[in-house]
Formats: sequence, structure tokens, C-alpha cells
Amino acid sequence: QTHQEISRNKYKSLSFYIANNYEIFLNNILRQFELIGHSITNENKISQDLIKYDSRSNDSLRYNWIQFQFIRKSPDSKIHDLSSQNPWHVHFGKLLTNDSKQYIPISFGLTDKNNQYIGKLSGNINVAHLIKHLQSSLIDKNIKIVVLDQSHNIIAQSSNLSTTTPKDFFRHVRLDKSTNIIQLEDLNSKNLYLSYNNLKSYPFTIVVGSKRSTVFTPLTNILTKYFFVFLAVL
Repeated sequence: QTHQEISRNKYKSLSFYIANNYEIFLNNILRQFELIGHSITNENKISQDLIKYDSRSNDSLRYNWIQFQFIRKSPDSKIHDLSSQNPWHVHFGKLLTNDSKQYIPISFGLTDKNNQYIGKLSGNINVAHLIKHLQSSLIDKNIKIVVLDQSHNIIAQSSNLSTTTPKDFFRHVRLDKSTNIIQLEDLNSKNLYLSYNNLKSYPFTIVVGSKRSTVFTPLTNILTKYFFVFLAVL
């Protein structure tokens, strides 16, 4: 295999691995919504023991937990959002910014025993916590992680590199599902993206890459070594 092929396979494996971690992350939130949702519909109240967490605990233990509120449908309201049209499923909203922090809105509609919509659970995923969670399992801290929404807008990206990629950078890029391989460089940030993977159950795509200088460092070192050997022979 050439160095380029090895790099592509490495990043292809990473995109699959990170996408799988994100899928598990969201599945855990879904299970929490289901647990609380059934508690509400069966008892018509929220069990505080189910929704509270110890604020003194380590953040790493709470990445899969979000704070939320139950928004009850008022008798005279006419709600036509996705949570009411398709209850008992997770729905994501547009990226929000609050106090310089970014969040992915998330909601989960509930129905009663008569299949009537009664309200929704609503909360936000902290983008910084999400990226930190996805990055924490990687040994190579130079790996750049990007999360795209279904319109291919960047909604989250690693902060481990000094410069960021514009949010609309991938908007018009065709991501061929048959290969999961790309070679796309952001000339401003010098980030080179080499692979991507779509989540199976949620409308997100993971893209991975690194600084161009980092990706090709091994090859550069080899060429430099042989260049000096060649000079010595001369």
C-alpha cells in the first residue's frame, strides 16, 4: 500500500468509529427520553429521581445526559411541530447560541394512553461537550472532527486546532456514500478532510481529517531522510 492509501484507510476507519460513538451518544439520550416519557404518560408526572443528576460529578460521566423540560400542550393550543406530528421520536432543531455557547435543540413528543398528543420533552445538547466526548476516545489529538447536519452545514467541530473551517464549507460537496472517501482541503485553515460517515439512525454526518502537514508528515520525513542520504553519497 502507498502512504496515501494507508492514510485514507486510517481516516476511513476513524470516521466509522467516531460516527458509531456519536450514534451511541444519541441512543443513550433517546433511551432517557423514552424512560421519562413513559413515566409521565403512566403516572402523569415527572419522577425527579429520573431527571436529576449530581452537579458535583465529573463532566465525563454526564455527556450522555441533558437537562430538559416537559412542555405540556395547553387545551386550546394548535401545535404543528415535528414532535406533535411524529411523537416518540427524537427531533433536532437548528443550532442555537446562548451566552457564547452553542447547543443542538432536541425534542421528543409524547402521547397519552389514548394516543393523544400531550406535550414534549425539550432540551439542548451542548456542542462543546459533544466534541470533547467524541475527541476523548482518540489517541491522536491532531484528528479534526466535524459534525454536519442534513444540509451539510457544520454544526460542531474540534477546537484542538488553531483555525476553524467555515460552517458552509461542505454545503455543496457531494459525499458519495459508496466510498466514504474524500480529499478536500480548506485552504484558509489548512485542514485536509479525508473521510466521512453518515449516522444510521440520525440526520448527521461525521467528517474527519487533520492539518495537511500532519497527514503527510511520515512521507515528508521519509523523503527528507533519503534526500540527505543521496547528498551524502554524492
